[in-house]
Amino acid sequence: MAQMRVAVTGAGGKTGRAVVRALADAGMDVTAWVRRDAQCHQAKADGATCARVVDLCDAATVEDALAGQDGIYFIAPNMHPGEVDMTAATVRAAERSDVPHFMLHSVLAPYAPAMPHHVRKAECENLLRE
Repeated sequence: MAQMRVAVTGAGGKTGRAVVRALADAGMDVTAWVRRDAQCHQAKADGATCARVVDLCDAATVEDALAGQDGIYFIAPNMHPGEVDMTAATVRAAERSDVPHFMLHSVLAPYAPAMPHHVRKAECENLLRE
């Protein structure tokens, strides 16, 4: 059986690096999506088969990067005000690219109105369910 190909966004950050390592250790073919070229070397050292710079605000780049993937582990930039739009665009791109698995990295109980970034997580979870 072929290895599952999984893209990991935010692969240059603390959580993304841990996810890349875990997926690679589980025998998956990981494509690390990073923000800067300088992060590609570390992503490969963490176990990614390949690493590429992907701008989550650029729908065409996201869709191109999803080609051939079996899944995506989506980690939005930490506390980013555009998280909902980035998530929505990536979900749509995954649908168009026939990517069957979409894992959204969120927070526990994302419904605290005093924490706007948690509210954004709740919105992202809802649009993924829809």
